[in-house]
Amino acid sequence: MTSRGIQQQNVGSVFKQPTPTATAGSSFATASISLKQATSSPFQFNSTQNSYPQLCKVVLARRLKNMMLLTSFAAFLTLFLAVLDPKELPGSLFNFLEVALFTPMALLGAIPVFVLRKKTLTTALPTRLTVFSRLKLLSHPSSLPIFLAYYTGAAPLFLAYVWCAHQVSTDPRLGVMFLHKGRDAWQLNERRIYLTLLHLSIAFVNSVQHIAWHRSKVEFDSDAKLAIPDRLRSRATLRLPALLRNVGIINVAFFISYVTLRRTILRVLVINFAGKWARPALYSLVKRNDAISLSLPLRALASSFLTMTVWEVAHLCFDVYATQQMVVSQFAPKPNQCLISGLRAEDSYFQHFAYLELSVLSLTDAARRKSIFTEIGKEGAMTGAWNDISREALKLVGTELLRANGKGNVPNPSTALSPSTVQATPSKLISGSPIKNENVFRPAKKTFIDSLLSAPSSASTTPKPAAASSAISASSSITTSRVPSIFQTSQTSAVSASVATTPGKLAGSAKSTPLEARILQKIPKAWRTSVILEIFAPNTALIVGRCVARRREVVWAVEGISNMICASLSEDAYGVAQRDIPKVLEAFVLYLFALEEAAKGIVETSQEKDATTSALETIMGPVEGALKDGVRAILTEFSPYFDAFAFPPRIAAKLQLLLDWG
Repeated sequence: MTSRGIQQQNVGSVFKQPTPTATAGSSFATASISLKQATSSPFQFNSTQNSYPQLCKVVLARRLKNMMLLTSFAAFLTLFLAVLDPKELPGSLFNFLEVALFTPMALLGAIPVFVLRKKTLTTALPTRLTVFSRLKLLSHPSSLPIFLAYYTGAAPLFLAYVWCAHQVSTDPRLGVMFLHKGRDAWQLNERRIYLTLLHLSIAFVNSVQHIAWHRSKVEFDSDAKLAIPDRLRSRATLRLPALLRNVGIINVAFFISYVTLRRTILRVLVINFAGKWARPALYSLVKRNDAISLSLPLRALASSFLTMTVWEVAHLCFDVYATQQMVVSQFAPKPNQCLISGLRAEDSYFQHFAYLELSVLSLTDAARRKSIFTEIGKEGAMTGAWNDISREALKLVGTELLRANGKGNVPNPSTALSPSTVQATPSKLISGSPIKNENVFRPAKKTFIDSLLSAPSSASTTPKPAAASSAISASSSITTSRVPSIFQTSQTSAVSASVATTPGKLAGSAKSTPLEARILQKIPKAWRTSVILEIFAPNTALIVGRCVARRREVVWAVEGISNMICASLSEDAYGVAQRDIPKVLEAFVLYLFALEEAAKGIVETSQEKDATTSALETIMGPVEGALKDGVRAILTEFSPYFDAFAFPPRIAAKLQLLLDWG
């Protein structure tokens, strides 16, 4: 591919320490209805006006209907399969009316899950890198609503199964009491006890999984632009095997535990707690073990499948409908200002929708592009819609650049010291006196401590550890104090700190090793299965994801800005976008440099090279691909006008490389 040379110029960085944008947890209105239905009729505005988050909440509230309908349909099918009695075929195939009567009760079991997801919704990555470390949150008060939601949802699902089974089966034997014909007395039904304890265990396991696997987070995947049925189908295909596996594991583990501990717990219950009035009702429990039968494990498997399927469908619908794209700014009185308010929203959840909409309209809506270019403020093009949109997009890119340089941590702009700042230090001090190249330090007079330290080792006895450490620290502090503070480097402080390190501090640092790391070290490598590594080893995807925590927003911002700039060649009548081409290209290239350095550092410090490389390709690769595609698109579109642009040498070399080789 033939291309013209990129002109070089020594200019500073385009990033002047942008202020990081908050990535805290998000608030969510209610959920779910399709985008087509949500936008089929005009919005009724009261106080929302041009507020993008308020319009998003209107759409999300209208989506509640479809979410409930889908969950109800899944509950109906699952309940029909759960109460299907093979002994009563073919009559049990026509129990649609009975199942429909108890479907609303099964739906009540999903409502606490919806409420929980709404209250705890977030787009931020978990702060703890291992599953074991997140299990420590079980004792935190914030985990109480999670347990309450699942236990509250398990009750109506269990009752819906038991009552529906009583209606469609002749003798399900699932009541609380049953009449013992031999003793002519009412006995406590062990089958009901077994199913009750099983559902309590299912609620506990799902609560732990919700905390350990951070299910409160919603993720805007690359399929956010697809239709809702396609997204539901693809995600359901991925989650179905895991659902079936979890149902089987829970039932097998609970059956083994129940059979093993049944006799011991029953003996303690009968001897210590059951009075004379309760012991006659426990006769059947003592004499016979109803758990060892064929029908009860099948009933347990069916009821657990109902409970976990309804919950999983609720999670699936929430994840899809809560991240489905929406185009709402067009319904505002001032669409462009509404979109800008979404880009500036304090809640990163609504910023996702705004950047996604920017990416979509920049590629498909020519009228909106022209309106953005032509909407100029009273003070000129510097206050127009394009200027505000490009500023917010570049601010996001700059924030993520700082995050990549900090390996996942955004430094404080007021205190962060960048390399460009160090290189740009003037040749004079703040006071105005020039820096001399000669040796300005005069030898200090020899002190008494210097005499002691310079004495021959043969003439001195071995000092005590405490005295030696205090003498070394005193000597290092005196030596360091002779150098002015502005010339003291980090290496000097690091050396003095390492010299002053005592054996006690080394022991303290060894104790500070995380517990999960110490447990993993004691496990032989042959026993470190994928499950063990998932629980105790740091998640590689989280380590990489911290460097590009807002990668989806960055990808959509880069796509939106690059598409708008390419379209500006024929649609921008005032040339407001061409001004920003050097700034945009420099920002993209600097972010590419930061990502390459971050990826190199992650690979060097990682112990699992293959897993780290795969995570980099999956998580960081789309960001790099979007940046390169954006740069190539702009350079290709404006190739006849390269002489009008000037870049720093390093930026120009990278641009030429991307243009020539991609």
